[in-house]
Amino acid sequence: MYREERTEAKYDAFTYPRRIKKLLPSMVTELDWELQVLEKLEEDCYNALTSLGVPTEDQNYYVGYTKRLWEIALAFGDNTYELEKTSLKNEYLLRGWDSATLDAMENTAKKWADVKRSGAMPQEWIDFYGVNALGGNMLMAQFGSVGVPLGSVTGFISASGVIIIGGLGSNQFGSVLIANGTPT
Repeated sequence: MYREERTEAKYDAFTYPRRIKKLLPSMVTELDWELQVLEKLEEDCYNALTSLGVPTEDQNYYVGYTKRLWEIALAFGDNTYELEKTSLKNEYLLRGWDSATLDAMENTAKKWADVKRSGAMPQEWIDFYGVNALGGNMLMAQFGSVGVPLGSVTGFISASGVIIIGGLGSNQFGSVLIANGTPT
């Protein structure tokens, strides 16, 4: 009898909303991280499928396969993962989907499962060597090497070997900080 009363009190209209209100801030941050990872997973899937030449009307099915494979990669270790992956792949092969495309999507699922486990977005660097940029008032800058971190909340853009010509005079810098903030 005591257990039933306790269960009723735990889930009544007075107690349950209070518990959710206390848990809500932590649930929001966890959900935000989950949504960021899933958004990047989908973005990588669509990019990979477009590069493989998969028709757009079929891409959603392959993205669904990749998401299910991602969940399997998060849930299981090596041996069980291989068995579950084979079972899932056979399911999609019976539906008539391409085996080579399914194999190509495995790397994307494993990559984002590792990101989810690590708890941090990967830093991607792009090297723009020899980029020429023209600005107002005949300002011209030539960049020797520029590193741009993508996917970070607070990042930076730095340039080394920048030569600025024009304006009031001609200046040469060995290293210049161009921007501080979130790169877009």
